[in-house]
Amino acid sequence: YYLGRPSPEAPELTVNIDLTVNAKSHVGLVHDIQEDRFAIVDAGEGERFLIVCDGMGGMGKGDQASTLSIESLTETLMGTLDDKKDEPLKMLRDAIQETDVKVRQVLCDSAEGMPGSTTVIVYVVHGLAYVAWVGDSRAYLVRDNKVVERTRDHKLIEDLIEAGQLTRQEAQSSALAHVVTRALGGRGVAEPPVRAATLHHPWA
Repeated sequence: YYLGRPSPEAPELTVNIDLTVNAKSHVGLVHDIQEDRFAIVDAGEGERFLIVCDGMGGMGKGDQASTLSIESLTETLMGTLDDKKDEPLKMLRDAIQETDVKVRQVLCDSAEGMPGSTTVIVYVVHGLAYVAWVGDSRAYLVRDNKVVERTRDHKLIEDLIEAGQLTRQEAQSSALAHVVTRALGGRGVAEPPVRAATLHHPWA
């Protein structure tokens, strides 16, 4: 999709645009259970939340973690929208932290494993898209059939590549390729809330 950019000569200008959203999910070729969830939430005139959560199958109950994550994120974002919409990135980070705590309280306080989910959220408002995420669920900005920018995965191999300890080619066959370093849930109740990443600037 394309979002119109406000004029640089009029930074206070707000733009309401028609936004078409298409969403589809597939169970994939590895797992028998669908662990992906998504939500398209109308937040008012010219405002939408686009949310994807991907359950971490190796942790067990990934479908439950992604379902609970979608429900919690939607409820939290809509419940705090009026109070926090002037600070969109903080609103997204806070919702992710609250959801992380909830997932751990509900699903990770037992001997049955540590379910978790990744997430990526796009908050579209007045022609701008604010992005926040944890894990390896991605958002891409596509213009003129080219990927202009994308979010950076929270994965161990990404940290190793950034530190110069692994090349991008070596990472493709690494046994560490599946290791996610941040998630909703996936750890004990006593652990501190996850730190969400956000883009420093919205996409226009």
